[in-house]
Amino acid sequence: WPFKVIEFISPNLLEKTNNIIFSPAQRERYKSCVPFINLKATAGSFDLEQFLGNLNESESWVKVGDIKLREGMFVIQIVGSSMVPLINDGDYCLFRSVSGTRNGLNVLVQLSDDLEPDQNAKYTVKTYSSEKILDEFGNSKHSKITLKAKNPEFEDIVIVDAPEDKFKVLGEFVKVIKIEK
Repeated sequence: WPFKVIEFISPNLLEKTNNIIFSPAQRERYKSCVPFINLKATAGSFDLEQFLGNLNESESWVKVGDIKLREGMFVIQIVGSSMVPLINDGDYCLFRSVSGTRNGLNVLVQLSDDLEPDQNAKYTVKTYSSEKILDEFGNSKHSKITLKAKNPEFEDIVIVDAPEDKFKVLGEFVKVIKIEK
């Protein structure tokens, strides 16, 4: 994909960055800092509840100013330009857990290998849109999900009739944060 999450921090950069806190005091967590997540390390099957539950155990945390923080928030670095002008290549982005409707939200999504088997990255950030239908029991289900790039040079990712276990919305984009170097 043109937009993927990568292993985003090298040890050399960590040493030169003022925003990184290793093992902050419990009282500081989600007050002045959020977990710094390396999504490349989350290989294999993915359990969203386990991911969100394990955020507190993250070794690296990032100082984030001028926004009220809460549990379930995390920072990753983005590579690619499919979300320009909202998110630029290399930006560090703050995400929060999302519940309820995702329509119109900019979200971080994990896709299974069989949805994009030729792609290296399993993660993407796009604007989420879904169409729903009622099944034979009157329950609502997704008939089509579109993950749309902000940059018109990139194609949408369209998922038709895919079971929900083929993709996971990991978080809603909150804002780009500045990492002091």
